Amino acid sequence: MNIINNLIVNVMKMKLFLSFLSIAFLFSCQMEENELVSVSDNNSEKIEFTYKGNLYSSNFYYQDTIMVIENAEVNDIYQTISSLPELATFVNESGAIYYFDSYNEQMEYLEKNFKPEETLSTRATVDPYCILSLYKDINYGSTRIELTTTSTHQGDLGDHNFNDQLSSFRMAATVPYMVTFYRDKDFGGVTITFHTLPITNQVEVSNLKNYNCSSHRTWNDQATCYRLTKWL
Repeated sequence: MNIINNLIVNVMKMKLFLSFLSIAFLFSCQMEENELVSVSDNNSEKIEFTYKGNLYSSNFYYQDTIMVIENAEVNDIYQTISSLPELATFVNESGAIYYFDSYNEQMEYLEKNFKPEETLSTRATVDPYCILSLYKDINYGSTRIELTTTSTHQGDLGDHNFNDQLSSFRMAATVPYMVTFYRDKDFGGVTITFHTLPITNQVEVSNLKNYNCSSHRTWNDQATCYRLTKWL
């Protein structure tokens, strides 16, 4: 009889213990949900860009993987821009973003309105030279290839077994240079352009995920072709 009573007591203790675990688990889940909501509420960021000569700015956040722009007008403009088949993105030395309907439109604008500052290297007689280092991972990690030129140069990343693998890059030159990446073969589709900074004639981009290629895609692992342009 004592054995049976002990078994009954142990079973009741086990039930109480399991009940306690269930309550603790539910409470923990509720706390996690509240924390996630709090993080989401405080994770609003700011998007700012120039298009057709107008500056647009709005807070935004991500719902799952979709960017949600809070200002309706800015959202409408951004969605229109993101759907352009030859969208050209230009990033200046301060990180400001300019959008254009095409690469040709971008270059026409830059030639009229955006010239590199004169530096000692541009005033002096120096031989132009540029080296572009490309990395498969963000923060300049993993496999690296190096491309060099003494003038304007373009090529297909597939020739270097680097198609759709670019995640970060560094560029250094003796004179001002620009680098443009193309998403499609034969220098087609959307583009993104960076230029070397004044004085140093260098530029570093540690994470191409920070730049949107379309409304649902970043520039990470998207580059197919490249163009290096001496900018004097």
